[in-house]
Amino acid sequence: MKRIRLCAALLCLLFFAQPLLAAALSYTGSASYAGGRYYTALTALSLTGDPRADIVAVAQSQIGYQEGGSSSQLSGEVPGSGNCTEYGRWYGLQDMWCAMFVSWCAYNAGVPTTVVPKHSFTVSGLNQFISWGRAHTRAEVAAGTYTPQAGDIIYFKSARNTNKTNHVGIVTGFSGSTIYTVEGNTSSSEISTNGGAVCAKSYSTSNTFVVYVCCPDYGGTPVTPPVSGTYFPACAQSCATITEGLANIGKDTSYAYRKRIAAANHIEEYSGTAAQNNQMLSLLKQGTLIDPDGVPEPAADCFPACAASFTTLAAALESVGADASFAYRKEIAAANGIGNYSGTVDQNDAMLALLKAGTLKKPADSPTPAVTYFTACDSSYQSLADALRSVGADGSFAYRARIAAANGIADYEGTAAQNTQMLDLLKAGRLIVPDTNAAGTCGCGSAYLEHVVLAETCTEDGAEYDRCTKCGAVSNRTVIPAAGHTYTCVTTAATCTQAGAAVYTCSCGDSYSETIPPRGHDFDASIAGNVAVADGTKTVRCSRCAACLVNTPGDVNADGHVNLRDVVLLRRVLADWDVTSDPLNADVNADHVTDLRDVALIARYLAGGWDVRLLFAV
Repeated sequence: MKRIRLCAALLCLLFFAQPLLAAALSYTGSASYAGGRYYTALTALSLTGDPRADIVAVAQSQIGYQEGGSSSQLSGEVPGSGNCTEYGRWYGLQDMWCAMFVSWCAYNAGVPTTVVPKHSFTVSGLNQFISWGRAHTRAEVAAGTYTPQAGDIIYFKSARNTNKTNHVGIVTGFSGSTIYTVEGNTSSSEISTNGGAVCAKSYSTSNTFVVYVCCPDYGGTPVTPPVSGTYFPACAQSCATITEGLANIGKDTSYAYRKRIAAANHIEEYSGTAAQNNQMLSLLKQGTLIDPDGVPEPAADCFPACAASFTTLAAALESVGADASFAYRKEIAAANGIGNYSGTVDQNDAMLALLKAGTLKKPADSPTPAVTYFTACDSSYQSLADALRSVGADGSFAYRARIAAANGIADYEGTAAQNTQMLDLLKAGRLIVPDTNAAGTCGCGSAYLEHVVLAETCTEDGAEYDRCTKCGAVSNRTVIPAAGHTYTCVTTAATCTQAGAAVYTCSCGDSYSETIPPRGHDFDASIAGNVAVADGTKTVRCSRCAACLVNTPGDVNADGHVNLRDVVLLRRVLADWDVTSDPLNADVNADHVTDLRDVALIARYLAGGWDVRLLFAV
């Protein structure tokens, strides 16, 4: 019995030691991408169930992919310079795409956003890893405190950028002191020199371009940031939206409050997107959504304490309902003995430490500015510009961009979605009035500025502008007018009986067609060889096709019969009546003249007894 049990145990061990069965990878891409070799390489993969191996395999399948010049060029095989990629199409934003590429690889490898955050802004992704305690500095790696692994996420910054990070990639291996990566939106001598490709690269651990190597929690344990405060109670699992979930536990569902919740939970640049709302809803269902109000009461002259996990002052101030503008942070700095405030890292960190401790003093002579809302407009308005004018506000693009920034809508470009979001807030009386700063300016400094170019398409304007990577403010924006369609025409000729078509197609994929009517038969008896006479009938061939018109001599009305109707019709023809006849059938004596002789011959033919033969003129 003991031997049987031992054998059974060994069999179980052998069974569970086998690798997991691979699962075929499926992905629904755009028509352009699905027709190219990078889609073929992606869908040829089989997921192993090892997320580290799978995210690396997905990334490596795309090496060589190059950005296109328009939204119709996403195959990766037509080089362009418009930041247009399949990864951006999947994310919903055609812009600088290194972080979107990492997010796309994680998605296709089956890695949840609680392990590798879905992000387009590198700073927000790195902040999330830092808050989870999973970010390791280059110094730690160089000292051997942390050893990079395949599947890690690596963040970089350039010499010109003093911000925390402006580039990201996926670690594929580590050997000695060399980190191997795959990155999107980058260059290599073999593939691309304009920064618009997926490339395999390597770095020494002494390279100061590397700033953090992040180790995602691929083990499957839910990652929740440490907090000083409380979580909301879990909402019902049946709740389908964040507003429904908040209402389910009796909380405020307004946009302003949701923005505070997002900031407290490290969801930066909250604009009410489906991805952001779904992330908060998931945490709320787990009972791990941080309550921005769940902190001890502060001293009367101090701000409430923020969560201990915050890494940026602006986000921490927003989480406690305070104004995070540069102007107000300057007043806060002065109230806390920090002179000559210019937004440096040291100054912000000093204030952040006080805020976490609940001892950050409010400006003595300037209480926290109250949020001012526009007067609600009539609910019938369909245009944001018209609705703003109806309440006495400027409806220009420049002012709408300022309103968008004040309401947490980043990278305003005047899209229908952005305008609808602001219009809904305006109708509800919850659209925040921006401060009096000049449009698109901020106090973060030129070191945070990055230049952005969004290529125009045939139907949509592009834009060129400067964006602050710290607060998202946009300045120096120039519209690049839509290029308009350029069509090429392919024609299918019409036949005698079938319609033809002219199909006009633009390189962007737009097309339209025009119908070419059938030409109709050309039964022209004057063309030599077109007429044949036999057995009392005459056949006329169409000059364009094989169709034939069979004529019977004397059948003046061409109804297939010779009778008195033909005699009457021919008399009316000769009397200049406005009637239709077949002249080929009317000349029955073949003298090439239609006259009363032909009438008499047809009449005699019908009367019988006469030796009459009706002929065709040939």
